[in-house]
Amino acid sequence: MEGEAVWRCPNHNCADQLKGRIEYFASRGCLDIDSLGEAVVSQLVELKMVTNLDDLYRLNASELLKLEGFAEKSANNLVESIRKSRTQDFWRIICGLGIKHIGTSASKDLARHFSSWRELSSATKDDFISIEGIGEIMADSLVHFFSLEENLSLLQALEDLGVVLVSNSKDSASSLLSGQIFVLTGSLEKFSRQDATAQIEKLGGKVSSSVSKKTNYVVAGPGAGSKLSKAEKLGLQILDEAGFLTLMDSLKNN
Repeated sequence: MEGEAVWRCPNHNCADQLKGRIEYFASRGCLDIDSLGEAVVSQLVELKMVTNLDDLYRLNASELLKLEGFAEKSANNLVESIRKSRTQDFWRIICGLGIKHIGTSASKDLARHFSSWRELSSATKDDFISIEGIGEIMADSLVHFFSLEENLSLLQALEDLGVVLVSNSKDSASSLLSGQIFVLTGSLEKFSRQDATAQIEKLGGKVSSSVSKKTNYVVAGPGAGSKLSKAEKLGLQILDEAGFLTLMDSLKNN
């Protein structure tokens, strides 16, 4: 599943699982913490400098000098990168928690519907299923995750350490594309898929990984394959990159 953590281990507290959780949390698709790669994470865990995700926000530069290959500048850079991650978008935190079956798309859906981690953690299975894109298996996984005291304690600790665990999606997003679903396929030349997704979501739209009758626009670049074929069969509106840019510009100028 897109954006989902792939580490799995029967012992939740084993060193390898902890390393996997930290690497996923810090990855580009989640908190995007620079300089926190596999080798650094391995040292942090083995030296017991980090025993849970919240310990990342307790690290200081002097402690990091204990790590192999670290000097004052690299230590300060990592501390600064961790500090900046405190204000990442709420969906990135949700994704970074590594909840089974909950990847990037689902995390964004959840952040649009729940204004804080407390509201999210108190939601019922029916609340989750009522959200388009959240199925029964995902809802069960969410309910289970938030039923565990250790996960609630982690979220409380992160909040106490200054990590922003509230959503600003409802306030900052425009509604010009509200309810509109896009699918991106093929390659784009002027910007990345991540940039295109950000533009769509900023205007209130949603990007899906699959084409269906509910899809409003398919943006097809060179190399588009089965998704484009399916869109043509369904008679959906298909845009090339130039058409997509024209649509975005017209909406922004409204």
